[in-house]
Amino acid sequence: MRKKKTNRMIKADLHMHSTASDGGYPPSEIMQKCYHANLATVALTDYDTTNGIEEAKEKASTLELTIINGIELSTKINGKSVHMLG
Repeated sequence: MRKKKTNRMIKADLHMHSTASDGGYPPSEIMQKCYHANLATVALTDYDTTNGIEEAKEKASTLELTIINGIELSTKINGKSVHMLG
């Protein structure tokens, strides 16, 4: 028997910063806020650091959130400052 398709939307936020860079909340508190916002998948993308990812991953695992390792790299192209999300 074939499983019936559902139109369930998965909510995600793949760009957020913590106090590991310029964000307002520690990584674990952000994960808690994501859980309460009914997000299923998140990525912590602090500027030029991955220092908050382990804390975020630990908290996300207790909340059954899927977390993607991320970073926002600061660089210059043709003399202009830009940010690349990775």
